[in-house]
Amino acid sequence: MILFQDRKLLFQGQRLCPLSLSAAPYARRARLSREWAIRERAIRERVSARWQQLVAALTVTAGMITSATSRHWLAIALANICIVGGILAAPLISLMGWIGLALPARAPLHTLTPVLFMTAIIWLSLAIVIAHTQSGRHA
Repeated sequence: MILFQDRKLLFQGQRLCPLSLSAAPYARRARLSREWAIRERAIRERVSARWQQLVAALTVTAGMITSATSRHWLAIALANICIVGGILAAPLISLMGWIGLALPARAPLHTLTPVLFMTAIIWLSLAIVIAHTQSGRHA
């Protein structure tokens, strides 16, 4: 193989061609490998950031669970959310289920109707039970 300043002799046709043409597949491969390395580094950074967020969330959760006052506050807050959500959202969810029943059988909302009705019944039942336990605790 004979190298000149910007040309090299190819063995296939024994002709001179510009160096850029003979190196084009290798340059493309190198560019693609650089792009893959950049993408892989970005994915790795995102994953490590997600792990850091998960560790921070677990630390906060563990801190809340170990304290008796924060456990009590968390139970009251979740109970209030469940009560208000059950009283306000259960009728809306069941209304969506009734609308879904009126739609044709191929409609996505029609196929979700049993799930909507069960969600509304469970949420409302849970709200009633929690409201009774809350009223018994404060009386």
